[in-house]
Amino acid sequence: MKIIQVLIIIIMVSNITTLNVSSSEKCQQNEVLDNIDIGDILLMEYKSNLNPLQNNGGPNDHIAIYIGEDQFVHSKPFSKVEIKDYEYFKENYVLTQFGYIKNATLTEKENAANWAKDQVGSRYQNIKKISPKGKNNRWYNSELIWKAYKTQGIDIDADLDENHKIVEVSEISIHPNVETYNNYEVPDFLRKGDIIMMDIYTDGVWGIEGNSNDHSGLYMGKDFRDGQYFVQAGSGGVQYIKFDTYKTVFENFTYYKVNNASQQQKNSAVQWAVEHIDCKYQFFFPESIYPGMWELGLKCDDPENPEVKTSDRFYCMELVWASYYNQGIDLDSNGWQKLYPKAPPMLGVFAKLWDRVEGILFEPFAYVNGDDIKFCENTTEYII
Repeated sequence: MKIIQVLIIIIMVSNITTLNVSSSEKCQQNEVLDNIDIGDILLMEYKSNLNPLQNNGGPNDHIAIYIGEDQFVHSKPFSKVEIKDYEYFKENYVLTQFGYIKNATLTEKENAANWAKDQVGSRYQNIKKISPKGKNNRWYNSELIWKAYKTQGIDIDADLDENHKIVEVSEISIHPNVETYNNYEVPDFLRKGDIIMMDIYTDGVWGIEGNSNDHSGLYMGKDFRDGQYFVQAGSGGVQYIKFDTYKTVFENFTYYKVNNASQQQKNSAVQWAVEHIDCKYQFFFPESIYPGMWELGLKCDDPENPEVKTSDRFYCMELVWASYYNQGIDLDSNGWQKLYPKAPPMLGVFAKLWDRVEGILFEPFAYVNGDDIKFCENTTEYII
């Protein structure tokens, strides 16, 4: 009898222990913050750069809508609309950012979430342009979220597509009515037109030697979208970027002010950069990374050809430089140090084809990098 009692106690204790462990694991998975409302959105990016659905830029690859209890509705590529918990997205995506629709009431948010939930089981639309957005009962991820709010009379498509037939995640993320939550505050000392520089966490292709040399952006000021945005030239072109995104993928932040620029010139520099939103990215091959390879970091401003002021595509340092150069301030400490690029022998004919495709005639040109801006007499680093 005693043996049976002991076994029963062991089983009961074992069950209690199991329940406690399961509860603990569930708590670890439920990471959605308390300030996230039903109807808020989750923006994210695929982990693999080889994913065929990868889009250049910040968290522009995928989007989901929050329905409460740490669960989201999304349209899974090549599958269907489904419900997944937050842990699923944390495991399969990076750069996850929560956002919200600024002019949507709590009721409209909940109605949008419920509409999305009603679509669970609907098929994924594999080819976006096969049917104009919202015209059938198949959904790709951004179309699903757009339609959820469209049913509430709220259009969150920035309509960069000239035919207005599709809606991309990037179009939703930059819509004036869409804002992302702030987890990191921009330093109080920064002013509109100041420069931010940083290093990427990994020592990958763009890991340029030196401190805060890998990337740069221009601060847009506290009067722009809650003061949390920068403008930059990245792989997705010229775009707005949240400070949260910088904090996610970069480190070693340094900040610079332009000494001899009036506030009007700083404002104009920011405005110039904003006017070039959506310009393409200029691929840039620094000599320190690809020794012997020609430079494609075309600064595109030739004293001998004053009609050519800037290019129609930018790498990060070039955008910062060009924004101020067009206000009469040169942030390149090298001035006009020209380079004569030579294509590596192993590329042969390919180099000539590239030459024609890009429209670069291998003429002399110059480029600007992080050190050029840092050590320019026109800039001073903030001492923190």
